[in-house]
Amino acid sequence: MARSLADHGFAPFALQDLENDHAGIPLKRSDPVVGYKETVQAESSMVALSKSQNKHNRIYMTAAPLDEELTKAIESGKVAPRDDFKIRARLMADEFGWDVTEARKIWCFGPEGTGPNLLVDTTKAVQYLNEIKDSCVAGFQWASKEGACAEENLRGVRFNIMDVTLHSDSIHRGTGQIMPTTRRVMLASQLLSTPGLQEPMFLVEIQCPESAQGGVYVSVWAGLRLDGLVVSKTLIVGCSYLLPLARVISVSDTRRP
Repeated sequence: MARSLADHGFAPFALQDLENDHAGIPLKRSDPVVGYKETVQAESSMVALSKSQNKHNRIYMTAAPLDEELTKAIESGKVAPRDDFKIRARLMADEFGWDVTEARKIWCFGPEGTGPNLLVDTTKAVQYLNEIKDSCVAGFQWASKEGACAEENLRGVRFNIMDVTLHSDSIHRGTGQIMPTTRRVMLASQLLSTPGLQEPMFLVEIQCPESAQGGVYVSVWAGLRLDGLVVSKTLIVGCSYLLPLARVISVSDTRRP
């Protein structure tokens, strides 16, 4: 059973009600789960290669990080997969410095077809490439949903198909051969591109008079032992902080006497 709560501070009371009033049996409790995002921090150090299981097909690929502005534009819907590809390519060229030709050859977004990761066809004069497009897209959705490091969703990664070698007989380049190969080469590209994790941050706004700001700093930095970023502060209303969500979960427990 899953239950959504507005604040971690309500969790003990909700669990107590669930255990005593509804379930009537002891419940096993686990720590709250915080979702991370996998990403890359540099271009691939070399071109990754993966062969299909029958050894008749090869896919060459690299990975590179997307600009943070473009990543946020995709997440906000400013750049969307349903947009006209010519209008979208011009927008990406004008605002994010993309090459128009490459922007027009974006195969898909992922995961779930709308995420902030891109699969781009940068090949030239490859035979039978369009016949394996659906299989490559399926492999991309798989790889972008479960990354190489922690099997978390990817964020802000661009995969470039550099070259493809395919068997002339279509029976040897079906989905069962191409999709796993695409996933393997994408995971390899990610590992070759300085992979990293993105931690969710929790925006905390604390309002207090000027005389109490010293106590706020002590509570946030020393008392809770959190590494955060001060977004803004004023002498009248207080401060805004960006704090790591995984450690903020324990704030309500820490401030209790």
